[in-house]
Amino acid sequence: MFEKALLQNNREGFIDLFLAQGVRVHKYLNHKKLKLLFEKADDKEFFVSVCLEGVLGIIWVSM
Repeated sequence: MFEKALLQNNREGFIDLFLAQGVRVHKYLNHKKLKLLFEKADDKEFFVSVCLEGVLGIIWVSM
């Protein structure tokens, strides 16, 4: 369910509920799940700017 919430538009409020309930993202999200989310995302810009650059500090260069 958390994965589906990450892929939805206007996900911020729903994700806040998960975090408020004590979901530990670092225990859920490994490199394989992050890659899968990125591949499934309709809005890849969110994952590039927030997840890769904002959280992980990775600069994404598309070719």
